[in-house]
Amino acid sequence: MSLVNSVSRAGLAVLASAALCVGVGGVAHASDVPTDTLADSLATSESPTINDAAATISDAAPSPEFSTEYGLFDDIVAQTGMAGQHRIQGVYFPSPPAPAEAVELAKQGISLYGPGTPVFVGNAICTVTAAGHDSNGRAMAITAGHCGPVGSPVTSMDSQDVGVSGTVVRTSENPKYSVIELKDNARVTSSYGQVTADGIGGGGVAPGVQLCKNGISTGWTCGQAWEAPADSHYLTQVCATHGDSGAPVLLGNRIVGLVEGSPGPISCRFPAQGSLFTPTDVIDMQAILNSLNATAGPGNGFRLG
Repeated sequence: MSLVNSVSRAGLAVLASAALCVGVGGVAHASDVPTDTLADSLATSESPTINDAAATISDAAPSPEFSTEYGLFDDIVAQTGMAGQHRIQGVYFPSPPAPAEAVELAKQGISLYGPGTPVFVGNAICTVTAAGHDSNGRAMAITAGHCGPVGSPVTSMDSQDVGVSGTVVRTSENPKYSVIELKDNARVTSSYGQVTADGIGGGGVAPGVQLCKNGISTGWTCGQAWEAPADSHYLTQVCATHGDSGAPVLLGNRIVGLVEGSPGPISCRFPAQGSLFTPTDVIDMQAILNSLNATAGPGNGFRLG
């Protein structure tokens, strides 16, 4: 029997934890308190947990380069990081830059949303899974369920000057996801930066299958699936950390899941780790679509673009 078939979910977490005895920090949980402005939320953040992968606004780097506010250990780890823009403090992968199209639209007062758009949700930083329209023609985006409660204001991190361009209008616990209704100052696309999605949902995830994701913290990373979807989620060895919550997980160019978090304490924060991090939990995209279509609420009949 192969390793991916014989190792239990709990065993995977233990193996990953044992492989790297020096913890590099947990992942932060999104706040349940929505805020009206980004400035208001700078004073609030919650303690780290190991279950979710949202960051708080205070984690946003104050400059294009990595911050050294985390102490000596962080400074040393920073030297193992990759050159480029580090937009989330304490993470040393290059963050995806704002796409040229998003920059141009922002000049017109419009925020562009697509797979991989970084967003402020209340006082949390997350990543959009997909953007499109529902059966009523409303512009919608999907992200992780723990990013913020219903009513949370949403602002694109790539076009902050535009201001609030969406609101969380629906959340679900099983499967866990959030639906954002976008305002008139938002546009949707199925191609954002490095990600071009030509499909969403469907099957194909199985042990050993190669999957990739694109998130604001760790960018474009790939790894294998440890298992097929069960109870609406599955474990992968795709690198992700706080801020990557909601990041689209792709099989080829098809979105098959969203980053939820990690069942263990070792997140993927610097390239020198290689694959030595606790597996990443992914919510199955088809389970999300089935949930959306089960009721007539916002997001029913969701389609890309």
